[in-house]
Amino acid sequence: MTHKFAKYLILAAGALSLSALPALATTCGGDLIVTSGTTCTLGALSFDFDTVSFDPAASADSLELTTGTGISGDDYTLDFQVTPDGATDLLLEYTVTSLAPVITGVDNSYLSNGSSPADQSLDEEVCTNSTCDDELMVLDNTTGGLQYSSPFAAQSSIFIEKDFAFPSSFFTDSVVATPEPSSIGFMLIGALGIALVSRKFRRA
Repeated sequence: MTHKFAKYLILAAGALSLSALPALATTCGGDLIVTSGTTCTLGALSFDFDTVSFDPAASADSLELTTGTGISGDDYTLDFQVTPDGATDLLLEYTVTSLAPVITGVDNSYLSNGSSPADQSLDEEVCTNSTCDDELMVLDNTTGGLQYSSPFAAQSSIFIEKDFAFPSSFFTDSVVATPEPSSIGFMLIGALGIALVSRKFRRA
């Protein structure tokens, strides 16, 4: 009886740990076209794009994630390629939600297209919600290159608004997310439990 109870307890721990993993969804990257309403995942982070708006708008305007999108350590990076059809401004609004790690920073970087700094800029506002009544960070980049935020208090969800004036070819958004110790513990316990039960079934 004790062995059966232990087996069910281990299976429950495994199911709980797996429930912390992201549901199957479109993966960010790999030539994904981003439009208003696009949702994709990168590791344990989910990106929900509310607004992708070019000004002036034209049918051939496009925003695309490239193969540079990926995870390196605690950095979850979206690498965007902009193809404007006469547009000189891009407004991008989206929510980043964490299922296991906590979000503690962002970046606001772009590749300059050679225009004078007065003609281009990438402004970013980071908030705890879409109404931005609780602002975490404001970043203004007018020279191109890398720009990182200072660390902010750990968040499970953030809202980002980017205003890209005179779009160049590429810009990035990196989100710094670090797993919580409790989440790591649940995942390890679940993996160990599943391994032990599998081993027991193989012996039976």
